[in-house]
Amino acid sequence: MDLNQGLRSTHDLKKVTYRMLRKLRRLKTHHSFENSHKFDDEYCVILYLRHMVETINDAYKYKDAKIKNIVKHLTDIITLLKVKTNKELMIYHPLLVRCLTRHTYVFNRLEEYKIPITINAGLRNLWIQCVTAYLGACRT
Repeated sequence: MDLNQGLRSTHDLKKVTYRMLRKLRRLKTHHSFENSHKFDDEYCVILYLRHMVETINDAYKYKDAKIKNIVKHLTDIITLLKVKTNKELMIYHPLLVRCLTRHTYVFNRLEEYKIPITINAGLRNLWIQCVTAYLGACRT
């Protein structure tokens, strides 16, 4: 995976993050989740979800209130998925489906309004952390 692949445009960020979320279906059982890698006593899946929320928030932080509100709907559900996953040590499938549905809705709205992402050094660092945690989470 090219590290800058998701940061070219809103459409590329949509494609890459959707694929990354879809891959979490593999970790929906407790057994496969225990085999996931850890970093400082925290599963890479949890780190990945946290960094994804931070990346999405940072990519659209300089936009108006309407755009921030649209993005907040997605980040709230991803955060809920992160909390539920951390609590039960497995991916809660109905919440993952809801997260994927909301992801598609939010990014379709962003593409419809032709909202570009704001790329800066902080966003690149967050994206690298997100991809690194994702690779650690999916190496089961």
